[in-house]
Amino acid sequence: MSFNLIGIQSSISLVSGQIHWILLFLGAWIGYLMSRLMISRVAPIGFYDLPSEDRTNNEKRVPRTAGLAFMLTLFIGHQFGFITLPFINTLLWGSIGFMGLLGLADDFNREQPLSYINAGFKSKYSLGVALITSVGLLWPQISGSGILSIIFSDPEKMILAPQWYLSDDMIYSFFGYDIPSLYSVLFIGIALLCWAMPNLFNLIDGIDGLAMGYFGMVIFVAMRLPNGYLIPGPFFWGLWAMVLYLNLRKIHFLGDAGSLSMGLFLAIVSLMYIQPHHLENFLFLFAYPILDTLHVILIRLKQKRPIGQGDSCHFHHFVYRQTGKKLQWTLPILWLLGFLPMLRLWGAPLYQNLSSVGMGLLAIALMFSFTVQINEKTAPLRKN
Repeated sequence: MSFNLIGIQSSISLVSGQIHWILLFLGAWIGYLMSRLMISRVAPIGFYDLPSEDRTNNEKRVPRTAGLAFMLTLFIGHQFGFITLPFINTLLWGSIGFMGLLGLADDFNREQPLSYINAGFKSKYSLGVALITSVGLLWPQISGSGILSIIFSDPEKMILAPQWYLSDDMIYSFFGYDIPSLYSVLFIGIALLCWAMPNLFNLIDGIDGLAMGYFGMVIFVAMRLPNGYLIPGPFFWGLWAMVLYLNLRKIHFLGDAGSLSMGLFLAIVSLMYIQPHHLENFLFLFAYPILDTLHVILIRLKQKRPIGQGDSCHFHHFVYRQTGKKLQWTLPILWLLGFLPMLRLWGAPLYQNLSSVGMGLLAIALMFSFTVQINEKTAPLRKN
């Protein structure tokens, strides 16, 4: 009897493993088909990246459709049940989609861009999307006392819709210091995160494969359950691997449509999977884009240039130049510096120590980049 049960369990495990591989290849195949469709049908309308000296594609125009292909496939896969995203509802998909539309406006016709599409435009309207997203995530549970009563007098009755995925309690603390669970405080915090991450993620999309690789690392760390199971499932990882590969091969770039919508997706993922009594983990999960942005702002202020001016003084540009413009060395260095601080989310002492070491290495590397770049006699190259 026990022999038969063992045999049945082994057969089930074998079939389950085969299904995982099938879904992995299915995700990669559909991701490839969607990418080719975007390249052949959407890019010719005017969604191309122009050759420029401060980017890795300095020889030909490349479609800015990778992020669009990824997010559309992600949405379709979710609707048909190939990808498990238990926290995404209609409102959140709408927010992600509108963020993508903001990026499409910037991606269109790079040779003669729309005059009103600038950093300020994207910042203003992405803040509006973030506010709507925050309302959706913090919609209070309606009771006999009414919404206003819950918001202003009974915040403990408030629920997240959807709720914090892995947390049973609603105790909020930052590095061990308790934070009041007031609706206004939570609303502002979530809105700022949902506004900042799309823009920060967009800023690190400067060399092939960097942003897409960072995206995968955040999902891998944040959505990993204690038993090691990854929530998105094999279809998601097949899709991600294909888009990353095509991005590395310079077949197409993410574009603002991809980077802005993917940045909001990462913000929502972090809200669902970071426990509220460890809010400091947001800083460790997003340490690389946060510190890189501060590093760039300080360089521009020191050189008395506008903060919003595009240039090639980002940390990825600096490392790319230091490695002799060899992508095979630049990407592993950047991915490692971005990945190590994230390990704090996994909780074990070993991961905590690795996270601290990673944060220290990242800070030292950024300080070195800052010191070198502010002393350079030639001004950083302005991006197109």
